[in-house]
Amino acid sequence: MTNIYKGVEIPQNDDLRVEAVAAYEILDTSAEREYDDVTTMAAQITGCPISYISIFDKTRSWLKSSYGLPPNRPPRPRELSMCAPTICQRDMMVIEDLRQHPRYANLPAVVNPPHARFYCGVPLINRDAYALGTLCVWSPEEVRLDDAQLTAMQRLARITIDTLERRRDTLEAETRRNEIAAQLDRSRTAIERAEAVVYSLLPQAAAARVLVQAEVPPRVYEHATVICIRLHGLEINAAALVLERMMLDLEPVLAELGLEKIGLSGDALYALAITQATDRAQSMTDRLLQISEAALADQSSGGSVSGGVATGSVLALMTGEKRIGMDYWGQPISEAYRQATGS
Repeated sequence: MTNIYKGVEIPQNDDLRVEAVAAYEILDTSAEREYDDVTTMAAQITGCPISYISIFDKTRSWLKSSYGLPPNRPPRPRELSMCAPTICQRDMMVIEDLRQHPRYANLPAVVNPPHARFYCGVPLINRDAYALGTLCVWSPEEVRLDDAQLTAMQRLARITIDTLERRRDTLEAETRRNEIAAQLDRSRTAIERAEAVVYSLLPQAAAARVLVQAEVPPRVYEHATVICIRLHGLEINAAALVLERMMLDLEPVLAELGLEKIGLSGDALYALAITQATDRAQSMTDRLLQISEAALADQSSGGSVSGGVATGSVLALMTGEKRIGMDYWGQPISEAYRQATGS
């Protein structure tokens, strides 16, 4: 069944057919030899001076290739095309005298030069059963095609649709490749972010083992320096903001200060320096206090900071399964906190 568009027939499923056409991204593309070979052979086999491959979108008939017509011929409105009825059926359409046919007799191409008379068109039906367009020949002279010529037209139409299907397959493959590449980029970014989080939570050696799913055994650091920076005189929300700012400011200088770990506990910030940091304890403490005071000043929340430092052995143990962290125990931790609080 067909509907009517400006006086011409259109397939009942024309909206879906137009969507199918768009999937080939063929409209308004440049000439290609594969299609030009088909229109040339169609004209030569049938003896017709005019041959073309037309593709129909919603409103027009656009020629992918033509033989015997001026190059770069502009698209025709759908209602003026001889091929409009052809895409409404599945079989070849042959009209020996367009002048005597009520559907075609008043078309401009029939009434005006070159006064088309003979027409033969084959619908280009894709693998989803949509007619994308036609392969057709026509002539201003009387033409009678024999069975071999008609069969050749059908074969050329199959070659044309096969060429179009290869184009769509290539486009779909490229789309899939792009989607896979984009997914790989997203996965790579996610992995990098996850690794950054792990390295921010754990010491470098422990983080490296976690990322390769290796066990992280408990470790005892015989010589560790623990620095504690404590906030005073702040409400809970204000203290949280200051501590967050302190953590952000400390991230870039971890390696510079030789710090193994930065962590939070209540209203205090702990910095752990392993092994060779003992002789730099005071300078590191001073630097941490400077950063803390700057963070405090930026928040304009009042309050003050104090620091404590202690050296000794510390036990490090990875904890948690879903929320992994590195916890530290030892006398230097409680001693540093005692100094920072002045108790």
